[in-house]
Amino acid sequence: MKITSLTTLLVFSLNVGSVHGFFGNLICRFFGLLCGGAQEEATCKTVSPVSGFNLDQFISAKWYAQEQQEVLYQPLENFYCVTAEYTKYENPTFWGYTIRVDNRSKDKDGNDSNAILGAKLEGSPTVGELIVAPDFLPDVAGGPYWVVAYDEDEGYALISNGAPDEPSDNGGCTVTSFTGGGLWIFTRDWRRDETLIQKVTGIAKDLGYDTSVLNTVSQDQTLCGWS
Repeated sequence: MKITSLTTLLVFSLNVGSVHGFFGNLICRFFGLLCGGAQEEATCKTVSPVSGFNLDQFISAKWYAQEQQEVLYQPLENFYCVTAEYTKYENPTFWGYTIRVDNRSKDKDGNDSNAILGAKLEGSPTVGELIVAPDFLPDVAGGPYWVVAYDEDEGYALISNGAPDEPSDNGGCTVTSFTGGGLWIFTRDWRRDETLIQKVTGIAKDLGYDTSVLNTVSQDQTLCGWS
């Protein structure tokens, strides 16, 4: 089994979302990179995490990625059998993380690429706003994990690494990030439901996201071992 390297985890911490992390800000300032600004933000819709959020319900079962954006720590070659599972720690970790995040994926040959991360709610417990990072690092090195659309009965969640703040030539906006942004469509069932996926894609468009960044994740039953 190939476990995600320390380097990959550190890259992840630069952000799983927009460049709001400590190290990401340092890189932007040191190299003079454009990491978002008021001019871009003014042309993008305001997006917020969902309210009325029930964390226990959200983490009660495995999520299967059906569509997602390629980012530095999740290249296209690992867009197979992508899942996320969340488990509450009995006690907060040293850095205050209350949730264990178990991210798993494979390449086309079935080689594993997995990562264990830490997460915790930011602010209100009824708002779908979390911060995620390698659990050996403080949360200032992590990035936002926003649940921007979620329906347990229909079995879907739309996840973003923060607010879209960079206008795209394809319409809508993307999330500014050193690692390339981040947008995911999760479902409770590993089987691809095209009608449901198109619905969630439409929700993302209505929120102002550029959905052209999404790529299909293979949840092949034989490769992934789903039953």
